Amino acid sequence: TERIAALYWEPESASFRTATAGQDNVPRAFRCPLAGDEANRLLSNPQTTLDEADRLLASMFGAGIDERSPDLHIDPRVASALAFLRESPDQYASLEALAERVHLSPSRFAHIFKDTVGVPVRRYLLWQKMRRALDLAIGGQSLTAAALSAGFADSAHLSRTVRSMLGIAPEFLFRQRERLIIHR
Repeated sequence: TERIAALYWEPESASFRTATAGQDNVPRAFRCPLAGDEANRLLSNPQTTLDEADRLLASMFGAGIDERSPDLHIDPRVASALAFLRESPDQYASLEALAERVHLSPSRFAHIFKDTVGVPVRRYLLWQKMRRALDLAIGGQSLTAAALSAGFADSAHLSRTVRSMLGIAPEFLFRQRERLIIHR
């Protein structure tokens, strides 16, 4: 049997832009240039670190690890905002409030955040909510419970978001949950 893998890569992210720079028509599917068994072995091993998975994916898709913005160079104000958003996503009130929290104007903060993270604040938050909901649903919660726990209005809102961002229905992921390997 032939194995296939799906990689969901935020198209607005810096790493995606680096990997697809200079390409007029960005393909929606790539053939893995590495031996499938080696890639599968590394990605399916729970002991594989995030850095190892990151390097593998970067080499598979032509994005040199050094070309992406490493965490070491994150503006401290953006790092503070990211920590707040990770620790207390439900306390996010607005871009203005978050900018004030890190002592920047909203427009300057939005600019620095997008340059540093690769996506706008709202897109980043939506990705975080979607990932949280999918983690909960893959872990056994119903789609509705996972959507509400992650901050979506209802399961239909989550489904629309997953379709928009990943191009598939979330139900497909749940039917395949025993075969999913998730690296963050």
